[in-house]
Amino acid sequence: MKIKAISLLAFIGSVSTSFATVYVYDGFSGYTTDVSVVGQGPTSTGFSGDWTNRGGALAATVNFNPRETGLSYTNYGPSSAGSLEAFRSSGSHTGGAKQVGRNLSYTADTEDFYISFLIANNSTSAVSNTIVRLQGLGSANADRDSLFQINHSTNTLQFSLGGGVGLTGSASLQAGANLVVVRAIYDFDSPTAGNPNAAFYDQVEVWINPTLSAGGNPTVDTLGAPLASGFGIMRSFNGSGNALPFNSLNFQHSLNSGSVVLDEFMIAAIPEPQTYAALFGLAALAMVLYRRRAR
Repeated sequence: MKIKAISLLAFIGSVSTSFATVYVYDGFSGYTTDVSVVGQGPTSTGFSGDWTNRGGALAATVNFNPRETGLSYTNYGPSSAGSLEAFRSSGSHTGGAKQVGRNLSYTADTEDFYISFLIANNSTSAVSNTIVRLQGLGSANADRDSLFQINHSTNTLQFSLGGGVGLTGSASLQAGANLVVVRAIYDFDSPTAGNPNAAFYDQVEVWINPTLSAGGNPTVDTLGAPLASGFGIMRSFNGSGNALPFNSLNFQHSLNSGSVVLDEFMIAAIPEPQTYAALFGLAALAMVLYRRRAR
C-alpha cells in the first residue's frame, strides 16, 4: 500500500502539469528537411491535408523549409527537434508576399483555451511584416482572423486578436526564441456594442516571453500578469453571429534576407476548475492512505 500511495501521488503530480486537451499541435518534426514545406503534411494533432501555397509563387530563393533544429526557450523545451523556417538567401524581394497554409481540423467546446508557439526573427530586411495567422471561414477578414506579425524594422511582435474591434498591442522581441502565449476566455461578458454576441470567446490575455518555472509548461504555469488583456474574438464567427473554430494556420513573409523560424505551435484547453478539484481530492486521499499505512 505504501508503494501504491507514493505511485499515485507521483501520477497525480504528472497529471496536474499536463494539458486537459490538446486540440492542435505541430512541432514540425517528420518533414523532409531543406525541401519546401508545400506538399508536405506529416501527421500532426488537429491538422488535415498538406501545406499549400496560398500567396504568390515560391521561387527557389524564397522558400519555406522545415529545419532539423528546433527552437528552445528557458525552462520550456520543445518535444521535437523540428522547426519551420521562412527565408530568402540574398537579393531584394519581388513578386508579393509568400504564404503557405495548412488546414486545421479540431473540435473545441466551451472551456477556455491557450494558443502558444515559439518564434525567432533573424531578419532585419523585409518588404512587409511576417505574419502568423489563425484564419476562419476560408478567407482573410479583419473580423475573423487573429494574427501575429513581426515588424522587421523595429523588431517588434504586433498582435491583432479580433479584427478592428478586438485587442491589439505589441512587444519587443528578444534575440533567439520568443514564447507567445494567448489565453482565450469563454463568455467573459454580456453583449456590448463592440461585442454583439454572448456565449463565445470574447476576452483574451497575451504574454510575450513569460517567466516559466523549471520544467514549466505555458498552459498551466503561473504566467504572471499578462502583457495585454481585453476584448478579443478568439473564434471566427459566421453572418449569424455563431462562433466557429479557426480552420487554417497561415505563415506569410516578404523577406529580403535572413529568416523567421516558427516552432511548437499549439492550441490546448485549460483544465477546468473541477478537474483540479478532483485531482486535489485524489491527492488528499492518497496522503491519508499513506499516513495510515505508515502508522
